[in-house]
This record gives sequence, C-alpha cells and structure tokens, in this order.
Amino acid sequence: MFTAKSNEDIITFSFGKSVAGYLDDISVYDFSISEELMKDGNFESGTLKNYCVCVSKDSTCERIQSDQYSGSYACKINSWGLVELSQGLKTIVGRSYNVSFWYKSQDGAYEDLYVFTSAQKTVN
Repeated sequence: MFTAKSNEDIITFSFGKSVAGYLDDISVYDFSISEELMKDGNFESGTLKNYCVCVSKDSTCERIQSDQYSGSYACKINSWGLVELSQGLKTIVGRSYNVSFWYKSQDGAYEDLYVFTSAQKTVN
C-alpha cells in the first residue's frame, strides 16, 4: 500500500546484484474507484513500452514466454549490476493505493528486490 505524494507518482522495481528471476502481475489498484492504474502489469502487450527500463552493463530485462504467474508472458530479470523497471501513474494526492506483484527467483535464492514510489510532478 502507498499513499500518493503528487498527481503523477512513479512506481519502481529495483533489482540488485546477482538477481535472476521473473516478475509478473504487477498491480496498483485504486479501491475507491475500482480502477487498475498499471498499464500492462501482466506483460501481455508484446513489449515493455509502458515501462522505463534502466539496466547496467551485463544486465537484462526482457519480456519472455515462460515462468509466468498467469497469462502467457512475464518479465525476466538478469542482473549483475542494477536493473530498474518504472512506470508513471496518474494518482490523487493523499489517496492510498494497493500494490501487489508476483516474483519468482530463478534459483530459489534470496535476492535484492526493492519496490518504491516517488513523486513525478509537484502539486500546484
């Protein structure tokens, strides 16, 4: 759960060193109006165009057709440095949103996965 800090917040999934796994079914849900804010949270669109993807050298973030939680696709993360997957959201200042996602480690080990939100645009 997070509370919006602006009218346009950003949700970021950040993966640390030595991460290999699969991300799927990302949801940022507004229960007050029964609306999903994430675009292509299940990675079914065919690309990662709804996301800002930042990867360090020798790291990858790609949409694949295996090890998904539901549907046909997931996002595969291979990080030997840093991988960040972000998306801007239209939010209302002070409103709370429910955040959920599915993640599966490729080898079952503990990995560095952080989820955070930040304000994209200041409130007037």
